[in-house]
Amino acid sequence: MKKWKQAFKIAFKGILLIILLASTFAYAMFQGGFVSWFLFYSFIPFALYSFLLLLYPFRDFKVERIIDRSNVKAGDHVPVTIRMTRSFPFPLFYMVVEDILPSSITDHSECKPVKKIIFPWFRKTIELSYLINHIPRGEHLFRVVRCTIGDPLQLIEREKMFSYESHLLVYPSYVEIVYRPLESRYDQGMVHSTLRIQRDTSLVTGVREYQPGDRVSWIHWKAFAKKNELMTKEFEEKRSHDVWLLLNREQSEAFELLVKFAASVTRAVLKHGAQLGVYSVGEEYTILPLNGGDEQKQKVFYHLAKVKDNFPDSFQQVIRSFQQEVPTTVSVLILTTSMTPFMIKEFHRFTSVGVFLIKRDGEPLKREEKIAMNEAKLKGMLVKVLREHDFSHAFAEVKNA
Repeated sequence: MKKWKQAFKIAFKGILLIILLASTFAYAMFQGGFVSWFLFYSFIPFALYSFLLLLYPFRDFKVERIIDRSNVKAGDHVPVTIRMTRSFPFPLFYMVVEDILPSSITDHSECKPVKKIIFPWFRKTIELSYLINHIPRGEHLFRVVRCTIGDPLQLIEREKMFSYESHLLVYPSYVEIVYRPLESRYDQGMVHSTLRIQRDTSLVTGVREYQPGDRVSWIHWKAFAKKNELMTKEFEEKRSHDVWLLLNREQSEAFELLVKFAASVTRAVLKHGAQLGVYSVGEEYTILPLNGGDEQKQKVFYHLAKVKDNFPDSFQQVIRSFQQEVPTTVSVLILTTSMTPFMIKEFHRFTSVGVFLIKRDGEPLKREEKIAMNEAKLKGMLVKVLREHDFSHAFAEVKNA
């Protein structure tokens, strides 16, 4: 259908050109004189160029989009180059080139449609560059470049859409954070622990009386020989600094800030030498198991680049499934844009919990969030309200564990 419309449009403009040329000729024949004939002969080159422009094979152009994809993160300025090549050097008076930006960019940033006018004339290779300012996080798919050519009098104008797909993955931005492991609430004496503590059996710190349940390998035989009583070795407790990030992906205007903080925490935890896991539930279910190193950082950042606030149900469902799959002995960092007393109640069973409530500048706390914060502090849980300028010192109040 579109091809028929384009063919009809070209035919109509061709007929219009013939009518204009015939009109100037008739005017010169009937009017006579220098002016009328000068007008006719002056119009002939423009009419001839317009006819040739109608016949010019626009498909002769080959379009290529070049994007610098190296380590692009949210907020960066991304240079883009459009390169057009052709085999036949037909003189083009002007060309308007528009790179159609994907909605994932135009809907979430100040980027406007990119449209530039150039004067190619006989050039076979045409290049133009532009800059995408403050590009948003996410996966962006560029599909089409629109080109328009015309004659000097703008009697004829032709347009063609060139398909050329380019993928650009923009990682979240981050800030530098000094990470400090969370102190176990059992060390603070807040609650009684029924969990078995992992011990480093290579370091003996003392002896104590034997208690039912102690392993035979823990018995201190030398002390038994001296006192004729069973004595058990005491070992240094080995605390796990494994960290799980739990992301609340309910829809929120502060979600981009949450992703930025998640990226910052990821870098800080892995740089500290700890292992990190990510639990993220939206329309899709994503669990990145505990791991460390650069490879884990790449996996987490790749997920954070594409993650969306698209969880359709309540965050309470995510909390219940998280408790079933993650051991209570690890540190849990909850990144959320809202907080309820239910959340605090459910996470009370974990040994080390930090809740980071992400808010935009000027956004007030809700009444239930204030109640939840008070309950969390009474239970010895770390709770902090963070705005973007607070990210760098998010762990400043955490004691060295």
